[in-house]
Amino acid sequence: MYQKNDKNEVSKIKYSKSSSFYFETKNDFFIDNDILLSNSLKKNLLYASQPRRDKCKICSEDLPNKIDIYKHGIEYSFCELCNHLNGKYDDTKAFIEQIYILNSGLEYSSNYIDTSFEKRSNDIYLPKVDFLLDNLPLNTCKILDIGCGCGYFVYSSLKRGIEASGIDISKAMVEFGNSQISHFLAKFPLSVVDEEGFFGAIKVSNVDVITAIGVIEHFF
Repeated sequence: MYQKNDKNEVSKIKYSKSSSFYFETKNDFFIDNDILLSNSLKKNLLYASQPRRDKCKICSEDLPNKIDIYKHGIEYSFCELCNHLNGKYDDTKAFIEQIYILNSGLEYSSNYIDTSFEKRSNDIYLPKVDFLLDNLPLNTCKILDIGCGCGYFVYSSLKRGIEASGIDISKAMVEFGNSQISHFLAKFPLSVVDEEGFFGAIKVSNVDVITAIGVIEHFF
């Protein structure tokens, strides 16, 4: 639908899926809530053992000495310059390796790898691709998905005829995604890139659109 504000400017408003869709698709989040919460608390303990963060992760402004949110053992503060919500500890290289890379990222990837690759892609990620196509005035579109994980968004983009690829630091997730995508489309569009190589990979990508479907929530 379209809506006008008091300046007579028109905004396009799009609605998400019904709540019943999420209850069905993410039913395991409710069934396995105690197990998932326990795993999350263990990761929070590891995070809380890292050095304290004194500057905003987004703009590098000094963080205030106050706590705005406290959740599951972790303190958070809003940056007074850019309003980014920062965890009070640094996500150090050691922390990232422990969570995402150790044993090829098998523990972390277990939260995302499932046997319903095609259904998950169609139900969740294909609508995201269609939203992108509806709102970007591009005749042709080449996509690089940053933090692509198992490649659901990349796969959905390929199904819509878009030239798409993805990069991630998790070897386990990339290998799983490539195995699924190659089965359906005979393509291997996902690559493992270490954290320090992400910027270089983006610079040489020569794409029209860079997406971060699986990681954007970590910045807000």
